[in-house]
Amino acid sequence: SPPPLSMDWDSPGMTDASKGLHPPDVDPGAGWGKFASYMQIAGSIISIMDSIHGARMQKEALKEQASALKHKAWMANFNARRAEEFADGIMGDARHAFGRISQEYEQFKETQKTRTAKRGVVVGVGSSQELLATVDISKEVDKITINRNALRKAAAVRMGAVNQRNEALMANVGAGNMRRNAGAISSFGAALGPTMQGIGQYAAMKARNTRGSGYSQTGVS
Repeated sequence: SPPPLSMDWDSPGMTDASKGLHPPDVDPGAGWGKFASYMQIAGSIISIMDSIHGARMQKEALKEQASALKHKAWMANFNARRAEEFADGIMGDARHAFGRISQEYEQFKETQKTRTAKRGVVVGVGSSQELLATVDISKEVDKITINRNALRKAAAVRMGAVNQRNEALMANVGAGNMRRNAGAISSFGAALGPTMQGIGQYAAMKARNTRGSGYSQTGVS
């Protein structure tokens, strides 16, 4: 048989089809795929920045709450100290009242003794003795009344001081919890989730865009 005709590959009349070459499939959506990839990256960056900003804002908010609770605890302790001082003042006033009443009753007794002696009555005998005994009893009754009232008022004030102490304790505990929660918030941890999610979504989109983008070439026999 005659030998095959030689082919001039550089001839102007030769086309890709006559050379046995098949041009790659043109994907009209490839440009939009790249644009979508860029938008995905931009969206991921924005999401990461939002997560970091949100974590910082949450951390600062917890710190502010902790400071507010700390101030509340300080005020409660201050009020408790004032209440205790006020209760001590109530008992101090009662002691002063004891001294004043005792002095008044002693002066009254001396006045009665003088009057009794001027009338020619023996002091401390008979009716004179009964009068002096009545004065002593009245003095003790007044002292008991003053003491009871002072104890009741001081007890109520001290109970308020106890409540203030408890409020301060709870506020300090709350402030400690807020500080621990604020310390547990990490900007890196907040950004890690969106970062990994963005990487995964970008990789999936990249795989879809590159699928079928190659071309095939057949040989000439």
